[in-house]
Amino acid sequence: MHDTGLRRFLRGILPEDARRELFSTIDVFKLENPPSLARMPTTEADKEHFLYEVRNAYTHRSEWVGGVGDSQMWLPAGWPRDLVTTIFGTEITGGHWRQVWVYGWPWPLDRAVRRGLAAYVRMIVSGEI
Repeated sequence: MHDTGLRRFLRGILPEDARRELFSTIDVFKLENPPSLARMPTTEADKEHFLYEVRNAYTHRSEWVGGVGDSQMWLPAGWPRDLVTTIFGTEITGGHWRQVWVYGWPWPLDRAVRRGLAAYVRMIVSGEI
């Protein structure tokens, strides 16, 4: 991922606890290709890359992203939405097989964006930026 506004937001504006909360709702499963049962390590960079892909799909191609929006509105009232899992699909390349799961979305993403925007406004008011 190139140095982008999203990276600056995730690393420099979003409070650390909000970043940890958001990243805890994203799981990137990577296996070597051809697939083996040994899962490759997942890094924060993998999660940042996923968020970058979601952002680009929405802002550059106006694509609806599964799991973000009304796809979970069928849940009964009072159902613990943080238990809902959405699989964003599978990507197979020459070197690896990847599947991204998100938990409880879109609410964790919404909370992170709101917390980040509030932090950004505080930075502006305080003269930090």
